[in-house]
Amino acid sequence: MTARSTRRPLPGLLAVGLATCLLSLPAEAQSRGRAAKKAQPATSPAQSGAQYAGLSAPKRVALGFEGEEADIEAIAEQLDLDVIKGSERKSTWLMETEPGVTPNQLSQILVTLGTFQGTLYAEEDLRADIPDVAGCAAGPPPPGEVEPQQCTVGFVDGNPTQAAYTQQRALDQISAIPAQRLPRVYTPVVAVIDTGIDLAHPVFKGRLASMGYDFVLDQPRAFEVADGIDDDGDGLVDEAYGHGTHIAGTILAVDPWARILPIRAMDSDGGGFAFDIAQAIFYAVDEGADIINLSLSVSQPTESLVSALQYAEARGAFVFTSAGNTGNSVLFPGTYKAGDYEVVLPIIAGAELDGEEILTVAAVDEDDVKAVFSAWGDDVDFSAPGVAVYSAYPGNQYAWYSGTSMATAIASGAAALTLGVGGPWPLVDSAELLSSNADPIEALNPQFLGGLGSGRLNAFAATFQALLPPMQ
Repeated sequence: MTARSTRRPLPGLLAVGLATCLLSLPAEAQSRGRAAKKAQPATSPAQSGAQYAGLSAPKRVALGFEGEEADIEAIAEQLDLDVIKGSERKSTWLMETEPGVTPNQLSQILVTLGTFQGTLYAEEDLRADIPDVAGCAAGPPPPGEVEPQQCTVGFVDGNPTQAAYTQQRALDQISAIPAQRLPRVYTPVVAVIDTGIDLAHPVFKGRLASMGYDFVLDQPRAFEVADGIDDDGDGLVDEAYGHGTHIAGTILAVDPWARILPIRAMDSDGGGFAFDIAQAIFYAVDEGADIINLSLSVSQPTESLVSALQYAEARGAFVFTSAGNTGNSVLFPGTYKAGDYEVVLPIIAGAELDGEEILTVAAVDEDDVKAVFSAWGDDVDFSAPGVAVYSAYPGNQYAWYSGTSMATAIASGAAALTLGVGGPWPLVDSAELLSSNADPIEALNPQFLGGLGSGRLNAFAATFQALLPPMQ
């Protein structure tokens, strides 16, 4: 397949947020930069998210460009831009404007970038934070009850037990424990693109594929970082801290033998940039991830993210993404279907992109009823428990979280189980097995017919099916 330099532009404005509430680049993607000539040097978003909130702040520009670094540098010099980082092999670059650029000036820069030979796309790369969530309980759910609201902050358990983690209701609901007892032939790698994880948490001992990479700070090791700053200006500090640790721990609760590849692309307030998330996907695929967990959402598609999703799909990685916590409409990348987008980059010659490896997950409660916060619709592939899920939290702690983020992590873990028992793709089509073996729940959700996918995941049924020889 060949990339096209002229095609339907995708919207450039985005609102990135974690769905629950919410190393250098690869060798060929070394950080680039010219001598600083700004009045104020750029600061990491994790260190000063407020910098990106005002008109005086520099603007980030994502550029898809087929050409050499020298060409990029020449273009940047002409338009008074700084090249921050990028990859010639992936044809993706991040630039930054001078401080004080107006919206009209930025629009003109994007138009001008589109006129250069070799340009595939040019778009603003905006940061946005997750919306505040009201109605959260002040503590963990009472015994025998679940918290009906999706909450930004996890409910930390002051007296955790191993049984509470390894034998929790959500695992029983999807029949994960009997699936864990089936013989294994493969150890899948699950990339968690999130806020990072507590790398020292005991739940991850011996279960890390590597220390990963931090695309927020552009440095090795994907640690959770609580910076103590209200990066998104919403009056809350570090409200998403612990999210990535919880997601990774949930995956391992479902499949204790999987290996986690931690990748940090979101800050401790649950905000990020589309370009960084895209680079994280590229990195995950190149590091050999079989499964990529995206417990996050973006209000509108961006070319940079579409290109990364196409890369993952072409390389055979399964991507699990959350439907979102809107209560109604599914958010991108949950709405991604390959046929809706022209090929952004020349990924793999002859690759067939059908969108079937990008899986959207909705959340249900303990009774298999759609969670009040969960998005739903035709884009949902299947559902999973997403209310009061118990998992790891930084500082050797455990916590309850609710959200489609948790449901997505459970689905990623179930996919890891099927690959572990049946073998890697293309031996096992994890997406098809999970979808075709889900338990029907439409009778319990008559007002959401067709909006919760094929049903609630049944990990044992899917994994047992992976044991059987393929139909000829």
